[in-house]
Amino acid sequence: MEYLLEVDKCQSISRAAQKLYIGQTTLSSLVRDMEKEMGFPIFKRIHSGVETTEKGREFLKLADSICMKYRQINLLGKEQEYDRRTVMVLINPSISGAMVFPLNRMIMEHEPYGILNFREYNGLDIGTKIIQGEASIGLTFMSGKEQRRYKSSAIKYNIKVRDMYSDQLYLLVRKDHPLAQEKSVSLEILKHEKLALLPHFLVNCDIRMQTDWLQYFHHYTIFTNLYLVKRAVSEQNMISVLSGFSVMYDESFRSDGFQMVPINDLKHKNDLHLCMIHHCYKEMHPLEKKAYHYIEAYFNDLKLDAENNAKAGSEEDPAFAGI
Repeated sequence: MEYLLEVDKCQSISRAAQKLYIGQTTLSSLVRDMEKEMGFPIFKRIHSGVETTEKGREFLKLADSICMKYRQINLLGKEQEYDRRTVMVLINPSISGAMVFPLNRMIMEHEPYGILNFREYNGLDIGTKIIQGEASIGLTFMSGKEQRRYKSSAIKYNIKVRDMYSDQLYLLVRKDHPLAQEKSVSLEILKHEKLALLPHFLVNCDIRMQTDWLQYFHHYTIFTNLYLVKRAVSEQNMISVLSGFSVMYDESFRSDGFQMVPINDLKHKNDLHLCMIHHCYKEMHPLEKKAYHYIEAYFNDLKLDAENNAKAGSEEDPAFAGI
């Protein structure tokens, strides 16, 4: 019903779908199913979008009241969850290999009775599920454009977005691969290479440029997790396109045999932001607040290490060096 309320607010299914981060076809189908179930049209289709019918306005007024009561019921349920000292963290598959063990270690050391529950979701699905109240904290990648769009929608739900780590996409190759010696590469010269990918690059990838660059590749293989992608690069001499964070800090596979090479001709700006999406701090229960601070501490340590490396006079940017 909240989806229908968003359609009413936007007076457009396409604009509502963008704000809800779901497909327009999916939202249209949900609207049709609800209208069929109710036995009357909730919206009238017009050239510029939709208009809410008279019966539709009555329906949505009741729906808004029901949704408000449902959120209040959820809060009652959360009180019981708080007593169990459970914290749910939604996490992007590209991030989990680096973040899961350090965060779990902090919780075990400082909160021995805490229950930490990680759930992996693709890209912007995490933002949608935080809005829907499935968890209070999520970690995912967004492009700058996606981040701005999400923030404009999230603010209505008192959802915050913190930019924790600035990143970009790199070509990942073995050190002995011919491309490892390049200062940067163009997509055109990669078309005969065999590409190893994660599934979410085909759904709602870390940055929505897959239609720009996947067309260059004659062959690619989709692997279920980051460990297998890195293993394919290491053992089968494939190449991959990953965020710098996923390569440098992921603990699932040793990265010292790899080289990261910048990509120089993407049609869209190659900017990634590793974001923590979270409910208002005051609304979090105690363990969630501590998890929030542990995540904050993790990224502060990364920044401190980078500053120390710079002060030590490192001549080589670790993002581009053999890792």
